[in-house]
Amino acid sequence: MTLTLFIEHYKQTRRNEIDLRRNLFALRSFQEFADGETPISQIDHISLQQYRDWLLEKRLNASEELRALDQERIQRIRRGVNKELINLRVVFNWAFKKEIIRQNIFDKVDFLPASPSNRQALNRKELQAYYEALPKTRIRLVFQVLRFTGLRRSEIVRLTRGNIDFERHLINIPATKNRELNVPFPLHPELYKILSEWGVPQMEPGERIAPYHVDAISRMFRRALVKAGLEGKSSPVHIMRHTYVTRILKETKNIFLAQKAARHSSVNTTKIYEHLDLDDVSQDLADVDF
Repeated sequence: MTLTLFIEHYKQTRRNEIDLRRNLFALRSFQEFADGETPISQIDHISLQQYRDWLLEKRLNASEELRALDQERIQRIRRGVNKELINLRVVFNWAFKKEIIRQNIFDKVDFLPASPSNRQALNRKELQAYYEALPKTRIRLVFQVLRFTGLRRSEIVRLTRGNIDFERHLINIPATKNRELNVPFPLHPELYKILSEWGVPQMEPGERIAPYHVDAISRMFRRALVKAGLEGKSSPVHIMRHTYVTRILKETKNIFLAQKAARHSSVNTTKIYEHLDLDDVSQDLADVDF
């Protein structure tokens, strides 16, 4: 099977996948680098790392034509290239599981070293401003669910009334980034109250909590972020997950609890969130009795 035929096969087979558009974009970007007639079986970790370097150079050159590059912009571009590699990894891992390719080629692929994005989390005042900037519709319920669960965008759109066990105070997450199904998750008491106020217990089992397309959620959150004066922050939706994990680490200092709450497969991923805002550092220092 050639790369071109593989892309079409993936498109048809995964047509109902939430991340289809993003993964197809990554595949077509890779196709721009590689020959579309290349057999998918001949793609290896070396060609993927060559693509990584090619994509980095392409984006650096395109950005430099528009404006001068500073270190923060360079780091942002490097993180963007890594995101494209992550999307490709999802596709090739799927191809490996379906035995379309014989080896998991991403096991040997090195990602670009890049500093984590700055200002990853919101404080309580910013969260309130963000919430109030959203339309007074069900999107506010989506915001609250994200705030108290740290769900990813692809997970919130799959969540239905049937996934919430009000008697046992549990949410069964329908699908995670690691493709685990029905992951049980504690229902925070405050979220239990919010869901009840929105009439969720009376909904039909198959009714979705977030009756929106993923792109519609992103648009509404992005507009609210700007309206709240918080532009310059990270991804409008994913920043809720950053905030969720950061708050757990800040309040409990327990990285393993944060790992479980975030449903990270490795604690190394959770360690990315071990940062403090400058305001937090100033307050903590002020409380120290020297």
